[in-house]
Amino acid sequence: MTGRRPDRPGDGPGEGPGPWHRARAELAIAAVVLAACALAAYAVAGGPAAVLVALIFSALALVVVNRLPAPAPGPPAQPEIPTGRRLPSRSSINYWRWRTDLTAAIGSIGSYQTNLGPDLQHLLAARLSERHGVSLYQQPDLARTLLCPRARDLDLWPWVDPQRPTADRLDGPGIPRQTLARLVERLERL
Repeated sequence: MTGRRPDRPGDGPGEGPGPWHRARAELAIAAVVLAACALAAYAVAGGPAAVLVALIFSALALVVVNRLPAPAPGPPAQPEIPTGRRLPSRSSINYWRWRTDLTAAIGSIGSYQTNLGPDLQHLLAARLSERHGVSLYQQPDLARTLLCPRARDLDLWPWVDPQRPTADRLDGPGIPRQTLARLVERLERL
């Protein structure tokens, strides 16, 4: 037996260190400051002054601890990020990345298949799921019907088809500019 009580919060198996354990450095600094102030008071005015300093310091510490916000009930939720995907950014760099990806996807099928194509497919899957309750990957026929309600839109489907085979040559031309514009317009309306 280690002498620790397992019924205290943070001491049970698998619970990890408690809040006081995580604040060891701050507690050590506070103890050093208290000792220095008490020693200074003792040197200047004797024992009663050192006790008075310790009491005032303890009262201030209780006020500060009382004002601290309560700890969160658990670790903050982290969004699930698919492996191999880039993290979204909120800076101007994101704009330039998208612009570069668009230009490259128009010029090269390989660039479309590695960068823009998966992004558009993911956007289509999210739109279908959120707005229509349809899974792009489990209900591709229904997804195609929703994306391409008119016969003239059927040429858009191969660009976002989840079962689309990869091109043998990755150096050919990419998605035509007009097709990309129509596809983005359909995704916005979806």
